Amino acid sequence: MEIISYTGLIVLTVLFVASLWFNVFLLRRLIRVNENLDNTLDFLNDYLSHIKDVYKLERFYGDEILSELMEHTQDMAEEIENFIKQYEQTQEDAPPEE
Repeated sequence: MEIISYTGLIVLTVLFVASLWFNVFLLRRLIRVNENLDNTLDFLNDYLSHIKDVYKLERFYGDEILSELMEHTQDMAEEIENFIKQYEQTQEDAPPEE
């Protein structure tokens, strides 16, 4: 009976350690995704700023296509920003990277 108990305890310990390792792995991966989204949002905002600068040029002022492109870019930036805000808490709770 003791052998079964010890075997069960060892199996449970191994499963617990494997589960803990997998959770840390997933958390680190989620943090990297969050950082990549932050970078994507920065690039998108830079792109929007560039489009606005081009739109202000006399040659392109009032161009409907550029106006729609600015609006679409702004919408995309807002969507990415909302997505990032949903997962911001994971950065605060994350364990330090090795």
